[in-house]
Amino acid sequence: MEKKAREPSGDRRKATLRALGRASVATPDVAGLLGLSKGQAYRICRKLEEEGLLESELGQHPGHYCVDCDTALTSENYQQCEEEGHDIRPLAIKVRIWKLTARGLKAAGL
Repeated sequence: MEKKAREPSGDRRKATLRALGRASVATPDVAGLLGLSKGQAYRICRKLEEEGLLESELGQHPGHYCVDCDTALTSENYQQCEEEGHDIRPLAIKVRIWKLTARGLKAAGL
């Protein structure tokens, strides 16, 4: 049975376009702005890109890596590792950067 991707609802679609505004925003940041998982945000943005409302490119997103825990850090566990004196190093993560096209700006009402 083939699974068909659902269309983003009008509200979620408009919220995504407005969240991007006139800035270039990375997928993790889009997810944070909308309260979605990174996967959900990525799928919505890809669909909007297919419609010509967004354009994207690969870029780097700053992050941190804890050598002691052997893991990439989130904002939640960064504080804990820092307090425990762990060896924390900067980490550049490849992410997709989204930007509104002229059509996207018009659709967002910006």
